[in-house]
Amino acid sequence: MEVVKATGWRERIAARFSTTFFKSPAPAFGAALAVLLLVAAGWMGWRALQKRESRPPIATASPTPAPSVPLNSSSPIPESRPLLAQLNDGGGRVTLDGQGRLSGLDHLPPEYQLRVKQALIVQRVEKSPLLAGLNLPGSSLMGGDEEGNRFAVSEPVGTVILTASPTFRWSKLQGATSYVVEIYDAQFNPSSSSPLLTGAGWTAPPLTRGQVYSWQIKAIRNGQEFIAPQPPAPQAKFRILDQATADEIARARRDYASSHLLLGLLYARAGLIAEAGQEFRALQKANPDSDVARKLLASVSHLPSPTSAKPAQ
Repeated sequence: MEVVKATGWRERIAARFSTTFFKSPAPAFGAALAVLLLVAAGWMGWRALQKRESRPPIATASPTPAPSVPLNSSSPIPESRPLLAQLNDGGGRVTLDGQGRLSGLDHLPPEYQLRVKQALIVQRVEKSPLLAGLNLPGSSLMGGDEEGNRFAVSEPVGTVILTASPTFRWSKLQGATSYVVEIYDAQFNPSSSSPLLTGAGWTAPPLTRGQVYSWQIKAIRNGQEFIAPQPPAPQAKFRILDQATADEIARARRDYASSHLLLGLLYARAGLIAEAGQEFRALQKANPDSDVARKLLASVSHLPSPTSAKPAQ
């Protein structure tokens, strides 16, 4: 039989396989299986290489270093803010820190909180503008006679009156049998007068609110009249608090009766010096070691005030 010569590698493998198979089937089968395995392994390797080359490059990120942990791993405690003022008031604690934060008075209206904050910052009470033009009490308001017997007006002098019906007081003149209180308006026109009095005090009928008045006491002894204060001594002046401010104070006394700090500031702003002093004394009693309470009281103590004046009931 004539054998055709194979020309290609496939034909040579086939011819080899055919010749070997027919000569010795068992070895031929093993050789063929090995060849098939080699071809399959080569093809799979080539496909894997093609897939790797066709994939986009994978971005790699450098690992983020872990933050270093200090030896003391406990959280730092924030520094406490320094306090400018702290007071016991109204059944609670009022504080003002160095950044102007006020606490303990959240129940107050914003305008009252601001007023308290300003007073705690400067630690004093400013003189009320309602006291302007009122004469200060003093020995210059004394009266007397040729024998040197002295009597004087006591109150109200140089202050603001909360009630519209002020009570007038004076020191008696020795030997006097009666007295008459005379009240004048800002133009020194007669406004009101008392009947003949034997004591050293008299409560006037209601006067006009918001007005400035002056007054004098006339003593009668042996048919002669003696007046205090006598010219050239200054007039004994006072002011009746206006209605709007009087109503505001009445509401504050009703709603914030336990706050000596607020009431003291409201009285002082209205020119009610005696009442303001009474509230600040109560505040200092509740804060015996507080410089702030002491300074607030001192700032109103130097202002003129009748010693016997009391808040209206």
